[in-house]
Amino acid sequence: MQVTGQLYLGAAYLWTGDYRRAEDLFLTVVRLLDGERSRERFGLTTFPAVIARAYLTWCCTDGGEYERGIVHAEEAISLADVDFELSSLGLRRHKKVDTRSRKRLTPGAP
Repeated sequence: MQVTGQLYLGAAYLWTGDYRRAEDLFLTVVRLLDGERSRERFGLTTFPAVIARAYLTWCCTDGGEYERGIVHAEEAISLADVDFELSSLGLRRHKKVDTRSRKRLTPGAP
């Protein structure tokens, strides 16, 4: 319940633009799902470990931290690839491409 609660609360903060709180919650989910737990669904249709990293990508991208966003996106893709989680994989690849596109389109982005 802690995993899903943190994930849903983080998503609520993300959608309201409170990226710092959202990021803290998603990082907690990532820590909670270290190792073998990363392959558990906790009653969700997609792996929370993948979802949390995708949302972290979003937080980083909107905050201009593109390199961090790419790292989170690559971790999400790696987890989705290992588990052949096709629905997760498609969404995560989209986020990675979106992050790189935003980086190129933002003046002065490293």
